[in-house]
Amino acid sequence: MLIAELPGGGYTSVGMDGAKFHDTRARQALQKAIDYEGFIKAFHPRGGRYAAPLSDLMPHYQQMSQAELRQWHRHDPQEARALWEAANFEIPIEKIRIYQVGAAQSAINEFLVRTLSDALGLEVAPEICQDWCAGAVVTDVKDWEILSFGSDASGGTTGIPHDSHLIQYDPRGNGYGFRAFNHSHLAETTQPEVIGDALTLTGMLDAQEQETDFDRRAVLLTEIQRWILDRAWCVLPLPVSKFQYFGFSSRLRDFGPDDWGNHYGLRRESMWLADA
Repeated sequence: MLIAELPGGGYTSVGMDGAKFHDTRARQALQKAIDYEGFIKAFHPRGGRYAAPLSDLMPHYQQMSQAELRQWHRHDPQEARALWEAANFEIPIEKIRIYQVGAAQSAINEFLVRTLSDALGLEVAPEICQDWCAGAVVTDVKDWEILSFGSDASGGTTGIPHDSHLIQYDPRGNGYGFRAFNHSHLAETTQPEVIGDALTLTGMLDAQEQETDFDRRAVLLTEIQRWILDRAWCVLPLPVSKFQYFGFSSRLRDFGPDDWGNHYGLRRESMWLADA
């Protein structure tokens, strides 16, 4: 048996209904309301790290340090409440409902309920849904405010930056039901601040896809991530584990540690077992 320690590849995220969180200050309020250090202590006692919009499984493109990410992942209830009170809500929010993906995330959502309610002084309640893709995409204005997804137990990459978690932030995104929270962040919205931001971000995403210079593309991806974090755009990435462990038979061939952190690689048909 071969055991390998690899960088953590999973994700845990908080998505927002853009129709209700069209004001940047409302999204930033949620960003500052989360106790990130408390989350790490509760769920990653062996070591956690701040997550970024781009997967850490792409270290050649992911160049944001933990020290830099800390400026956005900062728990500040006083600032959170001030931002919330200053924000404009076309659709009033008197209660935050967290739409969670299955019962497996109950502990994470219980934590979110506590940290958001304590910081914002609002009633926060989780709602469990087993088929979140079907339930979350149906209407323009959702019957929830937050979509909680990911359990830090999985997550991979095809090797294409746009597919490696960035698809969650693309206003045009529709993969895996992510349009559930991007829908109201599309350029077709009537909110002028969202229209401008959506067009800006799609232009930045297109530019990095068309860039062929390796180093220049890494710079563009860093600029995109800073833009997303500055505006708390669509999705808030929660801290994830520093490590993940994989164990495979020592007889396994044509499949190595570099493939293990990529759940797409597990579909490889060329894997085979040597004789015992």
